Amino acid sequence: MPTLKLSEQSVKSLLPLVGKDTFYYDSELTGFGVKVAASGSRSYFIETRIQKGRPAKRKKLGGCDRMKASEAREQARRDLAQMVMGFDPVSQRKDVEKAKVTLRTALEGRIESRSLKPKTAYDYRQIGARALGDWMDRPLSTITEQMAVDRHSELALKNGPAYSNLAMRILSAAHGHAVGVSGLQSTNPVARLRKGQLFKKVKGRTTYIKEAHLRVMLLKLRKMEEANALDYVGSADMIRVFLLTGFRLNEVQGLRWDQVDIKGKTITLGEAATKNGKVLVMPCCEALMLLLAKRKRSATTEWVFPNKGGTGHYTNLGRWDIPALSKAVAEALPEVKGWDFSAHDLRRTFATYLRSMGQPELVIAGLLNHSKQSVTQGYALSVTSALHRLLNEYQAFLEALLTPPKQRGGFIGPNRGSRSLELLSGVEQPYTSRA
Repeated sequence: MPTLKLSEQSVKSLLPLVGKDTFYYDSELTGFGVKVAASGSRSYFIETRIQKGRPAKRKKLGGCDRMKASEAREQARRDLAQMVMGFDPVSQRKDVEKAKVTLRTALEGRIESRSLKPKTAYDYRQIGARALGDWMDRPLSTITEQMAVDRHSELALKNGPAYSNLAMRILSAAHGHAVGVSGLQSTNPVARLRKGQLFKKVKGRTTYIKEAHLRVMLLKLRKMEEANALDYVGSADMIRVFLLTGFRLNEVQGLRWDQVDIKGKTITLGEAATKNGKVLVMPCCEALMLLLAKRKRSATTEWVFPNKGGTGHYTNLGRWDIPALSKAVAEALPEVKGWDFSAHDLRRTFATYLRSMGQPELVIAGLLNHSKQSVTQGYALSVTSALHRLLNEYQAFLEALLTPPKQRGGFIGPNRGSRSLELLSGVEQPYTSRA
């Protein structure tokens, strides 16, 4: 342990031992010294034992190029006196650093460090604000395991198990980022939930629009559209696109015209638009092409479903018009208790009907753009009613379901000019027989 009187001149002459940091101690003030890094940089420090039997604590005072030796000595004298009295400046510095790492900063850091899709980043922020809003500006180190357990239980009762699980996973991800990037040293608040296997078990939904209810739903949708009873003028068409493509909510709401090939009769969703990052080319049936052609003629923005200001795409279908339509259908079906549906139920309906047509599971998985076939099996449920014959085309299958029993025939393709085609496309057809 090299010892010498530290002065301006002596400090400048200090050199590190070969290949490692070297600590020089002052011969007059015990605990005061200079660290010479292997790179040659020098800094003043103090070092002393605060508690008996505990390791000595070392605190950096500042670089030798920024402080005079006399200034460093005076500061060292003051700080060492405090440390002798039991004050720990090292722990205080760590506490200050911990206080800077709030849940908000950790969550934003997590989002920015990952190549998250805009929708995923939006969901992280929204759920964080709603489920953990009162914690967002708290130091992350002060959020305890018991707090997480209690909040998880509260959210499960109020918003359901899936929501509470997701909120805790977001909290855990934010903490993990803070530990890895900011050097935060604290236990993950979600640790007890994991160890105790307290995460709620969530069964995947299997609901879809049953064939007996499909006509009622689309008739109600058409009437609401014609009566301007929807919050957004394009909501009816969005719901039809769900039924005809099996797309996810964000894929329909965020659909752009450069993804639509009118001549080729396809919709192409690029890697950035799909959940699994795989390109999906979806063939369009006649009803869907009629719908898209109608909207294209009046399009003024890049979005198929622009928001009311025309500055982006519409985002509130699941919040306003789907619940409104669901309520209207429930009133028309009083014999069906708890009738309700979501945008994702339309996706499951698409898969279910395809399977009832006898389509192979791999074909359904491809159209839904599922990475795992086992996931698709949870959507493609059996349709109980029998049709006159198994149709080869999905649109014809839907038209058969939408045609009143007395008018059903043996057609195997789209029924041009039918009321069913109007319900599917939203485009009034000539020679329509109003049912």
